[in-house]
Amino acid sequence: MDGPDLRAIEERWATALPGPYEFWLDEGSMAHIVTDNGQRIALVHGAYWPTAHALAHAPTDIRALLDEVQRLRKIAHDSAS
Repeated sequence: MDGPDLRAIEERWATALPGPYEFWLDEGSMAHIVTDNGQRIALVHGAYWPTAHALAHAPTDIRALLDEVQRLRKIAHDSAS
């Protein structure tokens, strides 16, 4: 089936630090992306706070998208059978 290689994406996320991540803003202009135990994994300049917000939600967003693609592929496969 054409489309993204879900197995490769799953493998990359299996070895990544588990989410969900959070982001917090310091008193300057930096956004910190941190794990749930406070480990900083990224530092984003304040002009890019929307990017920090997107990065913080990446683990749960990507998991939801992978699950949805797998669900739709199963429906397509079952319909073709």
